[in-house]
Amino acid sequence: MKRNVAIQAKADAESTTVMKVIAPMKEAGASPSHIARTLDEMGIATSRGGKWTAMQVSRVISRSGTEGRST
Repeated sequence: MKRNVAIQAKADAESTTVMKVIAPMKEAGASPSHIARTLDEMGIATSRGGKWTAMQVSRVISRSGTEGRST
C-alpha cells in the first residue's frame, strides 16, 4: 500500500508540472494526440522517461480535474 501511495503522490506532482504546458494547448483546442506529439518534440518525457501517448495526456488532464472545462 505504501508503494501505491508514493506512486500516486509522484504522479500528482508530475501532472501538476506538465499541466503548465498542456493547459494552454488544450484551451486552444489541441487534441490529446497533438499535445502528445508536441510534448515529445519539446523533449518532455513521461514520468517513466518514455514518449507520450494520447491516453497519457488524457489521464494527466483527468488527474488535474480540468477535463470538462473549456474557455
